[in-house]
Amino acid sequence: MKHRFNMGFVISILVVIISIGYVGAETGLPVAQLTNDPNYNDFAPSWSADGDWIVYTRIDDGGSSNIWKMKSDGTANQALTDSGDSTQAIWGSDNKIYFASYSGKKDWRETDLWRMNPEGSGKERLADTDDNEYWPIVSPDSSKIAYIVRTGEDSYTIWTMNVDGTHREKLTGDGTEFNVLGGWSPDGQDLIFSTPRTGAEVYKINVNSKLTERLTDNPASDGWPTWSPDGTKIVFNSDRSGNDDIWMMNADGTKQVQLTVNPARDESFGWSPDGTKIAFSSDRDGGNSNIFILDVSSIVSSKKPKIVVLANSIDYGRASDFFGFLENKGIEITHATADDFDQYKNEKFIVILGGPDAPEGVDEIVQEVLSEVEQDSIREAGARKKYMKTNIWVQGQNVMVIAGSNRQETKKSHEENRDQVAFELGA
Repeated sequence: MKHRFNMGFVISILVVIISIGYVGAETGLPVAQLTNDPNYNDFAPSWSADGDWIVYTRIDDGGSSNIWKMKSDGTANQALTDSGDSTQAIWGSDNKIYFASYSGKKDWRETDLWRMNPEGSGKERLADTDDNEYWPIVSPDSSKIAYIVRTGEDSYTIWTMNVDGTHREKLTGDGTEFNVLGGWSPDGQDLIFSTPRTGAEVYKINVNSKLTERLTDNPASDGWPTWSPDGTKIVFNSDRSGNDDIWMMNADGTKQVQLTVNPARDESFGWSPDGTKIAFSSDRDGGNSNIFILDVSSIVSSKKPKIVVLANSIDYGRASDFFGFLENKGIEITHATADDFDQYKNEKFIVILGGPDAPEGVDEIVQEVLSEVEQDSIREAGARKKYMKTNIWVQGQNVMVIAGSNRQETKKSHEENRDQVAFELGA
């Protein structure tokens, strides 16, 4: 049996205001329209990890809401649900689609979180509760879900849980403000959200300490925040220019710039995996809300910072946490051994894990980089050292040696200096 979503609830969740829109002047960034069916309103696009597909919510004029997907060029549109009770889909890195639905419940007030396969098969309820749970946001490693819980008419809180429905934890206290979740930081430590608690602003919250930080402070309404894949930018919606346009800022809230100038309402964003495109919903074609693509490749570099890591097999194997941290920062890592290192000597940033006595030929390269005094300092009992050298083999090159007096101290040293490596790379 098909259900009808309570349209007032759908509107409150999606903050949808359907109004007559007109194609207006842009900031020069290319915009392409992907959907244009007058029988539907399309919202909340989310990209697959390979960038080939976009999943989104499609609502008909009667309030029936389903999950659809299409190719990232707007072709091959297909419905993944048909019961009329599903909304707010997001594509996880595990290639599962997570969404909210009240399937099997009496009405939308008992919406639960679900997931399914990309073809629409294998639908699975993650937790069966009496609460109204919606807006699932999957962590970068697809191990956790952040979501909104609505209890009563005016109480909204942000929660997290494991993807199997266990270990449910509340992050924000009870409040009447309506929160819009915007996504996880690439390292899985922070969430961004917008809330009217101080006049519709963007915040981030650390999922461990639960400390919040305000990122926007403007008399206008700022919302719909979404992190870029590399974690350096946040795109958000703001009416500070007189209508709801797309804006972008650095992850710390600085350098806020306007990306679209249009009398329509632009909202509900999804970054492409390579960071060059932003999918969004808008009524700018003069009718219903549709999905559009904003090309930001000209203003956002899609190139990942790169490093070459020289290490022997044992030290390299013990550095998995170090590598995971850097990769979550969007840094591309190439492993070099002493045997093949000559081909990497012209790289701009090289990290050497190990000291002047490291095995497998790493010692000889370290001795070429460091002075005898620096080498001896690493040999001291309990030593943990980091040396930055420049122009060793080519001009403009940075070579960082991270080492300790033994393998355990070397491991501690690269754990202590991982933030410095990321900082040096601008990540």
